[in-house]
Amino acid sequence: MIYDFRSIGLVVLLALMVSFWGCGNSKNKDEKPETEKSTKHDPKKVNSKPDYSGEPLDRDSIEVLKLIYISDTNGAFLYSKPDTNSLKEKIVLPQRKELEAIEESDNWYSILYYIRRNNCEPKYRWEKFYIQKTKASPLNYKTISDSEFYECIKFYDGISKENLYQTNLFYNNFKIEFINPTEYYAETNNKFEPEILDTFSMQKKNYTLEIPVDTGNRIFYDNYMEGGSMQIHHYEGYLPEINQFYIFVQHYEAGQAFLLIDKSTGKETRFRGEPLVFPDHKNLLALYFHPYGELPGNIEYFKFENGVFKQILGANLVHWTPALDEKPFISKNGSLYSRIQFAPNVYKSDLSVNKNYFFIKISLRK
Repeated sequence: MIYDFRSIGLVVLLALMVSFWGCGNSKNKDEKPETEKSTKHDPKKVNSKPDYSGEPLDRDSIEVLKLIYISDTNGAFLYSKPDTNSLKEKIVLPQRKELEAIEESDNWYSILYYIRRNNCEPKYRWEKFYIQKTKASPLNYKTISDSEFYECIKFYDGISKENLYQTNLFYNNFKIEFINPTEYYAETNNKFEPEILDTFSMQKKNYTLEIPVDTGNRIFYDNYMEGGSMQIHHYEGYLPEINQFYIFVQHYEAGQAFLLIDKSTGKETRFRGEPLVFPDHKNLLALYFHPYGELPGNIEYFKFENGVFKQILGANLVHWTPALDEKPFISKNGSLYSRIQFAPNVYKSDLSVNKNYFFIKISLRK
């Protein structure tokens, strides 16, 4: 059999051309081909920015104009053009979602968004989209109104069922407010640190931690098996002001717990987040961020009176969470300080950690 190599080469060339135009470059088969126009004498064409819509972008080469957030309670759609009749993505960006705007017109922001395109390479890519300006607002630490802020700081039994009792209980005991970054960082030099003794006196033997209490010994066994039963105990020390041994428990996939063991009775009090002791040694507050949970976090409030812990509040955080990379702290002035993020913004769309924080101060009501 004789092969016509010129014909084969033509077929290969055509296949390569089809492959090149198969993702993000293909034209509607019913569209007429555009007539190539020269931009040599058209200054508007020469000086205009390239239209990135639908094309993968090099994120690092594009300058961000400003940070914005979705302020409309119903969220916002992504459009391919600055026109509500243009192609609309199925994604609805939720309220308080933060975005990077790269251009701004009278009625539209163009924004960067990291999206998955199953039929394209690269599959995960930055693209340019448009959102209506009526749906968004510029972002700074105080752009979210107090009324919207209080709407966010609610507590839940599950994902959607608000626990009004817990919400009211919190506001009856605490005042919560926005602060500016300067005030927050100034208080980092004024942290209250409760006295902790004997931090290295309790050593594990054969994966067993033994805590001596007045009624006998409390024994904790480590389990290194991956899965729900995993637990590894770390002795942190003794808190003399409240007569408690302090233990951190590591669980599977960033799960955690904190235990306070009463030295007199051996009674155990368990916290999801790190218990932060107020200077009066009578109030403890714990904020917990869950990196893999269905809900972003948890809040717990305990009173300590007559040697006994009483839990006042324990609820889920749905709309907000303490920051991933810096723990809340108690100041010597008796208030808790925390960097927070609203739940849609813990991670950016490319799954990197979002560093745009809000700052709050939680104070006990007198």
